[in-house]
Amino acid sequence: MRCQSFGKKHVDRAREQGSGVWDPRNYTDSDFGLDDDEAFEPEDIDDERIDVRMDPHVMTVLGPVRPEDLGMTQVGEYLLTDSPQSEPGLRLNDISKAIEELTSFVTVGGKSIVDMTTAELGRDLLGLLDLARRVPAHVICSVGATGGASRMLEEIQQGVGPRTIRPGLIQVYGGEDELQSALMVADSTGLPIYVHGFVESIASRFGAVRIQRSKSASVIAVISCDQIGGARIIDLLESGLFVMATGIGRNVANDQQLARRLVQLEGEGFGDRLLVSQSIRSRSQLLAWGGSPGLV
Repeated sequence: MRCQSFGKKHVDRAREQGSGVWDPRNYTDSDFGLDDDEAFEPEDIDDERIDVRMDPHVMTVLGPVRPEDLGMTQVGEYLLTDSPQSEPGLRLNDISKAIEELTSFVTVGGKSIVDMTTAELGRDLLGLLDLARRVPAHVICSVGATGGASRMLEEIQQGVGPRTIRPGLIQVYGGEDELQSALMVADSTGLPIYVHGFVESIASRFGAVRIQRSKSASVIAVISCDQIGGARIIDLLESGLFVMATGIGRNVANDQQLARRLVQLEGEGFGDRLLVSQSIRSRSQLLAWGGSPGLV
């Protein structure tokens, strides 16, 4: 599939809705130089071969890339997910719409994105591979810690399926046992951990499982925008965690408040541990599905 029809369809829709998102000054339609039968391959993304045993890298569905090549990166998003147990609005099961949405992200400067769909949520690895081969963005998939350490290690070290796709992120939803397993796997593989929960629950969990016990794990504590102002945020940052504020772009007042808080935290010396993300996961939030605000 080529992406050249993407712009006009959404420009027309945006004009009807009075949106400036698809203003030509902000958005450039493109087929990225691909012919109908062509796709991006790993060598197109990274010309120099990376030794995953020795070189710093981030694992994408197309293979390893150097950290400095990530560019503008969205962590915490959902591109393709199709669990039969999910509500219809959460089933993102159309590859053409995923291509359209990721295209919009790339044309406004986005370069890398992490899909948070685990196997339990209906992860579509072949779909993500196709997506990465159609749009020039680094696509990173994740593995959930619910399956235990052995399953995580198998996916990370050996890959999944006939295409041996390897995840680049570990997700933790559960309690201390799950977190301990994730920390152990992260120490041996170098993958970062993404911990879901409210500030108080994350702070209490890391009170029992001190991050300092980990040799090398980079742990991201995921916080909603309205939780970023609490005093416990400092505790999390001082313990060595990265803190990600989620829900950007959904509420102007929250965004303004968050921006002020992030500037304040940066001034206190925590700028290198702060991340922001949209955490978009439903059709109603994606432009390609007729929602908003979309990945742009």
